[in-house]
Amino acid sequence: MSPNLNHLLEIISTSLKLKTFRASDNTALSEAIELLTDHVAGSIEDISLVLQVLRQLLIFSPHDRQITNFSEACVRYYERSIDLHPTSAKLHWELGNIYTELKQIDRAVDCYDRALSLKPEFAEAYFSLGNIDLQLGKELEAIDKFERAIQLNPNFAKPYVNLAYLQSKQGKIEESIVNLQIAIQTDPSFAEAYGNLASILIRTQRIDEAVVHLQTALTLKPDYLAARLNLLGIWEWQEKIDRAIELLNQAPIPEIDFADRYANFGGILAKQNRTLEAIDCFERALVCQPNHVYAMRMKLLVLPILYDTSEISSWRQRFTDGLDQFVEHVSQMLEVDRAWALESIQSETNFYLVYQGQNDLDLQVKYGQLVHRVMAANYPQYMIQQSVDRQDLTITNKKIRLGYVSTYFRFHAGTRSTLGALQHRNREEFEVYLYYTDRKTDFMTQEFERESDFFHHIPANLEAICDRIIADQLDILVFPDIGMHPLTTQIAALRLAPIQCVCWGHPVTTGLPTIDYFFSGELMEPEDADLHYAEALVRLPKLGVSYPKPVLPVTRKQRSDFNLNDASIIYLSSQSLFKYLPQHDYIFAQIAQQVSQSKFIFFASQSTDITEQFWRRLEQSFAIVNLDVKDFVVIMSRLDWENYLHLNLLADVFLDSLGFSGGNTALDAIACNLPVVTLPGEFMRDRLAYAMLRVLEVPDSIARDREDYIKIAVRLGRDRQWRQEIIQKMQIHHVDLYDDLSCVRAMEEFYRSVI
Repeated sequence: MSPNLNHLLEIISTSLKLKTFRASDNTALSEAIELLTDHVAGSIEDISLVLQVLRQLLIFSPHDRQITNFSEACVRYYERSIDLHPTSAKLHWELGNIYTELKQIDRAVDCYDRALSLKPEFAEAYFSLGNIDLQLGKELEAIDKFERAIQLNPNFAKPYVNLAYLQSKQGKIEESIVNLQIAIQTDPSFAEAYGNLASILIRTQRIDEAVVHLQTALTLKPDYLAARLNLLGIWEWQEKIDRAIELLNQAPIPEIDFADRYANFGGILAKQNRTLEAIDCFERALVCQPNHVYAMRMKLLVLPILYDTSEISSWRQRFTDGLDQFVEHVSQMLEVDRAWALESIQSETNFYLVYQGQNDLDLQVKYGQLVHRVMAANYPQYMIQQSVDRQDLTITNKKIRLGYVSTYFRFHAGTRSTLGALQHRNREEFEVYLYYTDRKTDFMTQEFERESDFFHHIPANLEAICDRIIADQLDILVFPDIGMHPLTTQIAALRLAPIQCVCWGHPVTTGLPTIDYFFSGELMEPEDADLHYAEALVRLPKLGVSYPKPVLPVTRKQRSDFNLNDASIIYLSSQSLFKYLPQHDYIFAQIAQQVSQSKFIFFASQSTDITEQFWRRLEQSFAIVNLDVKDFVVIMSRLDWENYLHLNLLADVFLDSLGFSGGNTALDAIACNLPVVTLPGEFMRDRLAYAMLRVLEVPDSIARDREDYIKIAVRLGRDRQWRQEIIQKMQIHHVDLYDDLSCVRAMEEFYRSVI
């Protein structure tokens, strides 16, 4: 091949791989066409680069005028060369290869037949004819031709590989492996032979051997996409995420096929709290595919699950800036691609934002308004503006139709408090419809179904859920939680009932203009609470929920069943680890300093990385006061419900988390007669246990500040008599805390007033 032409083809090929190629004004392509048109000096020495570039160009844009000119120039070049050398079997074969790339099969076959008539022992021509048979589904004919090529030239590696492929399809796995091994022996630099052998070894579960062959293939041919994807699949399956990311990073060109992998790995790293590494993956995904929906969202809005000291302000600012960019970009896309905009809100919520301990109103409103616009654009049929016919209800004594929607109508923190409202409702006046949107079910799902008049289990199908809700003609639609699952948030952003409300299953404003009222508890809210909500705040009596009192185990376990010492003062703090902010870690160490027999029990995250990070945080706090964290802290694996209650019954003190109070956990601890230490904060979400102690009329363990929190916790640990007095006071008022009817009646009265 002409050195100049070879250089031009290399430039074209590289620009196509890098996605910088433009056919209309590509100088290299124009010069290559000119050289091919003028060149008459015999056969091209190596057709592989011509075929590679032709293949790339046809994939890029098969109907582009300049690319058509290049194709025609290749054909004319060979036609002229054949005119000069009509008996050259090689030229006829090479022209056949050009026609094959152009999908002009009949002409290609004519060229190959002509080559064989000139050179009957031409193995490459038989191989090419076998490939055409393979494309046409003539597998037996293809096998004959590949075998004939091997017979004519046993050192020709390519037919062994294609024959092995067909043998593997026939289930002749061992024969296939043997032929691939021969191909490798024949041509040790043939990357595809290693890659194909690895694919068959994967099918036969010989994973370690497959890995070796894939690594060899990539060493020989770094841009071998299929081999890289297969090895990625192995690393993913083996959960070797770091190796997988390294393998992606080593790729010479950021292929579009890598975008989903990078985005997926970013999601995994985010769940492991490796947030900066996750962002790097999202950014790399966007290099491979600039408008990758999930990667774009996560790059801008991902937050740590657990923080280290002094990180929160910088991450919050990053989120704030990212949300501005996200809103702007999605708003622009909404004008041209509504489906893309919809996908941008389908994968995640801003769940972890609320755990920074700050006022999220502005951020939630900004996001909520965007979600509403996206949903309205995609589902205008579900933006129904309707009102309740009060006269019809009065004249016909028709029941008020009350609907509840959640992804968590099972044993879940977000909805456990909803069950009491159903159990204690006025059944003569209210008709209850439940819409359960998840697939998982358990004993609590059955309870919800029993307590509803109509139970619709419609997993993960937004349109079917909305159609059902509209068909039921609800008067009021209630969401026990919004912000924990994207599907619930999307549904809540629509207008499916005249009045739509949210409870405090996820205790932060939704920011959605379609949610009219936020149900909370009067004892939980500070005086200025209205400033924290986009919705109208409804302060129901006490906690605002009717929480069923847990049924305690009849028989009791011993501390030894949990590897705990009878002499220890057990402080139970059973929140999800992301609720614990680093600025409060020192509290546990200070308590330990003063209660030498103390043992603090936490529960592990599903991510070992997060659990280890939390442990390191505590380790540092305890080291500051010259204590070894291993002597005082136990991080247990998650327990089933019964064993969790047993542990509560065996503990001495419940330590509420600061900045985000325990709801279900505190109610369960109180039912097990555990004194609760709490410090109320600025927002409802860090005043839950405070409200419970107000109901119980036990202000003794409500702290004024952090130092008071430590003082109360120490006294409860050291003063057994005082601890028992607190427990006795709590027990007297259990009846006021659990299965509360006052909030149910107040909620029902509110419903009557608004319709």
